[in-house]
Amino acid sequence: MRVVVTRPAPSAEKTARLLAAMGHDAAMLPLFRAEHLPLLPARWAGSPPGGFLFTSAEALRSLSTAGGMPEELKNLPVYAVGKATADKARTEGFTRVHVASGYGADLAELVAAERDRYDQPLLYLAGEPRSPALEEGLRQKGVAFHTLVAYRMIPLVYRKPDMEGALGNGNCAVLLYSKEACHRFVSLCEETGCADRIREVEFYCLSPAIAAGLPAEASKRARTASETTEEALLSLLPSR
Repeated sequence: MRVVVTRPAPSAEKTARLLAAMGHDAAMLPLFRAEHLPLLPARWAGSPPGGFLFTSAEALRSLSTAGGMPEELKNLPVYAVGKATADKARTEGFTRVHVASGYGADLAELVAAERDRYDQPLLYLAGEPRSPALEEGLRQKGVAFHTLVAYRMIPLVYRKPDMEGALGNGNCAVLLYSKEACHRFVSLCEETGCADRIREVEFYCLSPAIAAGLPAEASKRARTASETTEEALLSLLPSR
């Protein structure tokens, strides 16, 4: 089965390898590229935050671009939105990693429940665009934090031949990992004259909120993962 991978690099390459191992044909169509912004992690050592908040592995990659986190800060608590982000934090050397179920609102609940683990405002290394769920949840619960934009996701532009080449002519599935990716994919189909393909392809979405961003007919037939992990998402694909 042809499966369109919409994730940005380097995550897309990992997904493609998993799909190949499952016997599927991965078609790469990254919808965004990450632009890392200048960070100065060394400065944080002088007045460290109470801990760090991460809602994506990309924010952790931006730290590597900036020279890495000072070693003395890696024992501060880290609150990660889900397993993949938590795994990346551990890979970067953080030792006190707490993980939520994959949603920003749940991460806010976790952080609020563990107030005794930190005594200074938390630092949220965020991307643009992003869901407001975490920040809204933290404000509602009175959790002190600062947001620092670590990266921006830049939309990529494709022409009709690019879209047709990725989608192919036969049975095709499209993987969607975020609401922004959903909106971008639909917009590209409309802009390139491929809107009719939205009615033909099968959509596999990481959450119901993502599927809700599809046109009504496509949203009804979209399949959603039982939990917000790539493993759960790929398990929905039919056997070869």
